[in-house]
Amino acid sequence: MEPSLLRYAILQLLQQHEATGSSAFLDDTVMAERLNVPLLHVQRQLVILEDHELVALASAFGPSHTAELTPKGMEALEAAAAIAPGDSRKIGF
Repeated sequence: MEPSLLRYAILQLLQQHEATGSSAFLDDTVMAERLNVPLLHVQRQLVILEDHELVALASAFGPSHTAELTPKGMEALEAAAAIAPGDSRKIGF
């Protein structure tokens, strides 16, 4: 999966997770499994998303991380939906 599309998919996954009302943080291993991509790819993109302040990371056990969507991340998803509804290829994350 192209890195920008993976970042977008991670943000969407975090938004869906938040909507369930469970813990705000989602484990990176769960993200990798749900998105069917290697864990290392998810971890790299999470660092980029954190650098852009779109997610907040917390350390879990070992090299693993948990992440939650920030208000800035939610705004980015809303803006992306307004610009390109249904077409994530137009979105540059």
